Amino acid sequence: MSRLAVNALSLLAFTLLLGISCQSMAQQGRRNFVELEIVAQAGGPILQNQEWLEILSEVGADSVRVRQDPGSPRRPNIDKSETPSGTSYRITGLIVSGNRLALPGGTFSKRDTTRIREYITSIRADGAETALAEKVAFGLTAQQLVDLHTQLSTPCENSTLHRRPADVLDDVRARSPLTFVIDPSAAGTLNGDYQLEDQMQGLSHGTVLAAALRPLGLVLAPRREQGQALEIVITDVRRVEEHWPVGWPLEVRPSQAIPKLHDRIPVRIRNYTMAATLPAIQSALDVPFLFDRNSMARSGVDLEDIRINVESEQLSYQLILTRVVSQARPRMDMEIRADETGKPFVWFWAR
Repeated sequence: MSRLAVNALSLLAFTLLLGISCQSMAQQGRRNFVELEIVAQAGGPILQNQEWLEILSEVGADSVRVRQDPGSPRRPNIDKSETPSGTSYRITGLIVSGNRLALPGGTFSKRDTTRIREYITSIRADGAETALAEKVAFGLTAQQLVDLHTQLSTPCENSTLHRRPADVLDDVRARSPLTFVIDPSAAGTLNGDYQLEDQMQGLSHGTVLAAALRPLGLVLAPRREQGQALEIVITDVRRVEEHWPVGWPLEVRPSQAIPKLHDRIPVRIRNYTMAATLPAIQSALDVPFLFDRNSMARSGVDLEDIRINVESEQLSYQLILTRVVSQARPRMDMEIRADETGKPFVWFWAR
């Protein structure tokens, strides 16, 4: 290749890299702009408008304007527009009766400077769509919760039986787009030698992780700081008010989720342990059986110590399960739940 060709290629590569670099810098320089335009009723006190202008000049907006509207009052609203330097949110507010400021999503008094500043900050950090949307759980909007549910729906490919919860977490991390953060207070417990006693292969990541952490007293706590990406914190259950559950209520009847529940068979269970009886039923139904080991330990339930006797010429699997569980002392209960994909499993716990 000639020196001229080599120089041309080098120049082309440099130009491409420069273009990518400039594009990246431009993207990094983008930000949200927040403008406040406050409309006062025509004929209102001039000093009142001036007072609001002084108050709002301290709340962190990029620009503030207070004007009188000779026409009929309008509703508060937000106009969004895109500019080369970022997204601009123009907030139109109203000064209403009682000398209060009405903005989209809230009404404020002159003493609410801190709340107004937080309002502006949240819109700048997250955009108006997220900042003003109703939060349904974990401080997330309905759409964010749906997205999280979807991201935790990936099936667990590897066996969980006799593996440490920390190793199961590593499997999930390798396949999940989510960020998992281990609370320092939970690190020692998570890295212990405890091995899981339930096989959860095939269930979704959310259910598997929630169930794997539960025996350690740990939970999944979704968290999203203002203006930041969502992350999943693994922490002690006592440190959070809400956490991701082990499965969800069925959206169909149990017999639709597990058709074999209505299959009838002759039953001869005589003085078997529950530890031997339940795996046999599980194998026939071909669904995972998961156990709340925490509640069982608190109540003193030992499946090896519980003796089961069920005999019938014809009995459905659903009734067999009910009768088996009813013979537990201390008492146990069960529920058919679904993972994030709707796949059923049977959840057992001690009362």
